[in-house]
Amino acid sequence: MSKRRRTNKDDYENDSASDSESVTPQNGHSNTLSDNNQKSFYYIKPKVSQKKSSQVDLSSKFTTLLSCLMGSNTNYQDSNSSKRPKRADSNMFINLFNGKESNEQVNRRFELYQHYWNSQHKKVDDILNNTNKQLFLQLQNFINRDHQSSRFNKLPLGFLQLSSNTANNLRILQEFNKFLTLENQKSDTEFDYKIINMSSKHCYHIKATLRELVKQMLNAIENGNSNTNMPQRVGDDNDDDEEEEVIDDDNDEVEDDNQYQSINTKGKLQYDLDMIEEWYNDKYNQKKSLRFIIVLQDTNSISNHVINQLIKILYGYRSTLPLKLILGLSANNISNWINNNFNNEIRILTNGFKFKCNDNRTLGYLILESLFLTDMDDENSDQPLNLLLNFKTSTILLSRFENSNNSIDSLIAEIKLCYMIHFYNSPLSALIKYDNVSAEYTNGLKKLPSFKKYIERKIYEHKVDDIEELLQDDNDDRIKQLLIEKRKDFINYINTVIGYIKILDKLQTLVNFEPRKEHLELYKLIISNSAIPSSSATTSVFISELVGQFVDSDNFESNFAALRSFLISYDSETPVILKLRSLISGSSAKDSGFKKLLTNFFQPISTMESLQDFLFNEIFTMNGGIVSQSSQPINEESYENLMINLIRPNLRSSIELGLDNCSTYLKNPFFYKQLNEKLSNLNPIITQLFRVYKEAPTTINVFDFYMAFKQSLNKNEIKVLIESFIKDESSDKYIQTLDIENNEDDWNKLTFAWFVQNCQELVMMGLLKEKPKGDHLEKVIWKGI
Repeated sequence: MSKRRRTNKDDYENDSASDSESVTPQNGHSNTLSDNNQKSFYYIKPKVSQKKSSQVDLSSKFTTLLSCLMGSNTNYQDSNSSKRPKRADSNMFINLFNGKESNEQVNRRFELYQHYWNSQHKKVDDILNNTNKQLFLQLQNFINRDHQSSRFNKLPLGFLQLSSNTANNLRILQEFNKFLTLENQKSDTEFDYKIINMSSKHCYHIKATLRELVKQMLNAIENGNSNTNMPQRVGDDNDDDEEEEVIDDDNDEVEDDNQYQSINTKGKLQYDLDMIEEWYNDKYNQKKSLRFIIVLQDTNSISNHVINQLIKILYGYRSTLPLKLILGLSANNISNWINNNFNNEIRILTNGFKFKCNDNRTLGYLILESLFLTDMDDENSDQPLNLLLNFKTSTILLSRFENSNNSIDSLIAEIKLCYMIHFYNSPLSALIKYDNVSAEYTNGLKKLPSFKKYIERKIYEHKVDDIEELLQDDNDDRIKQLLIEKRKDFINYINTVIGYIKILDKLQTLVNFEPRKEHLELYKLIISNSAIPSSSATTSVFISELVGQFVDSDNFESNFAALRSFLISYDSETPVILKLRSLISGSSAKDSGFKKLLTNFFQPISTMESLQDFLFNEIFTMNGGIVSQSSQPINEESYENLMINLIRPNLRSSIELGLDNCSTYLKNPFFYKQLNEKLSNLNPIITQLFRVYKEAPTTINVFDFYMAFKQSLNKNEIKVLIESFIKDESSDKYIQTLDIENNEDDWNKLTFAWFVQNCQELVMMGLLKEKPKGDHLEKVIWKGI
């Protein structure tokens, strides 16, 4: 019995494939979530067979007519097309300031974006590469051990406890593959690692499992040290070999005898491990100790019956082949998983070793801290300042990371999107480094919300002369000078904030404060302290409780000594650190007034200027893109932020907005193409049906719905469009026979066909559903989406 392939990769082509990168990293590069995975939808076009030109011409006019009326053609005339924004030739950024921005300034913004993201991406790679290094060393030690001499000569089995996030698990397994590949390339290594990565799509029964296992073993032997079997997400078909192949059970022999030069495969079965055993005993060079490492990357998705059979078969080769089996498990308790999936025989045959990967939650906090909460150096003027997150963006990032399965790849994608939005949207983003700018930039600085607040404070202080000097049109040098001053002030401001964060975090560690606040949470409390009353009260209570626990703890003297050592060894010489260091040096653990002294030290936090009130903070911080001002509470996640709207769009509102105002998409100047002016006023038929839908009750009679829809159509415009096609002799015969003006039946047939088709479109969108009787439709209400 043969198994047919479900889909042919030539049946469909993905429009976005040419613009996206493969999920699987190549050439050893670090894997982060690719940009293609961040799209909310994809366009898939079926490939059709080539027709004769005469057949195409016969239906082309009719197809064009239906395309225009059904809205599949996005070529709409736009009266403002001449004002389309220009784009610099060397990058993807467009010229802002209504097209007045020079290409030089656009290139500056793009270069700054590349500089910032490449620098941050390198930090992320370093963290990810070093995070699991200890785990990889433990796994390497397990692989290198000679288990043949172990008690009862059992099959060595490694249980790798992964997280519940498949993207994070895939990244860890890819890093482990790269780690072993680099070990293979070392000249002084004593081992030769052959890595076999198996997934659930290879293991639907034991025969297919062994076939894939032997195939990868043969490839690993032929390719030497190069690892061609990198782990991939289940379902990723990046090449022909990864697709589900046609399996012929009547012919199990290896098809191509010349494919493998090192091994005699003639007459051998595709799932026979004996050929690997013969090669190892007869031909393998014994200079290095060979290790076959079999990794099941998603063991939870594989049938336990298949796993038990595989282990029994591998047990039979434990003495003749150097096999090491590693099971990647997404389970909180390994022992419970073993009890539920292994029978008693398998437990006797195996010798298990448990390995646990690092917590992704801790890793995410470490990434955020290293990217945004490091001390700034004001001496190196050649490097631009570190960009920070404003309060709302930091809230969204932290909330999504903590509540979305702790996905590291999603967190990295969100951070990258924040950088892209900041430099793409704001022409003033280049001012974080450059000063020699035109008058448009200084005028733009005067329109910033923070500058307006700054002028309001000057008015309150009755500094009229300063206000007149700043607002004069011909005094751009004064604005530039103020920007340079605020750059230096911003460095001191952030170093002060980070100094307080480091001290508060150290106090939490010394007293085991619960619930512990991470660095980004402390950052949010401090930068918004004076702007949000509730935040100010929360900060005061938190500091009071923390200082009280520190001073009143039983081991206060040892904690006091530890705090002093921390301040002395701290690298940064920020004013906050120096101030507390001097206070600690002049005090002792026995001073009765130390609690009051420490409380007074944190008092400036309550009066510190909030980040959103800092002058020109829009240049130094990333807001994730503001779609519109939101009335929702600022401490809760909302869809008004462009970054979060792109990553997790509000589908219902997006669909309704597009149907209600199709010109938002169809008359977009970036996608505009020339079309005949007579089509400019015709909207897709589905938008007309949607307008009727909005005014209809919850339960809609089909006949009444159709009659209201037909009456809403502009018959004269549609008649003009049809007549333009009738005049063309090459148009479809059906169009030439239409007479909607004199023949009411033609008009009824045409409108009813449109009505049925577009009702089905609304059903597919989730806006309508059919009632059981069939003569009524019902509106669908989305709850909690």
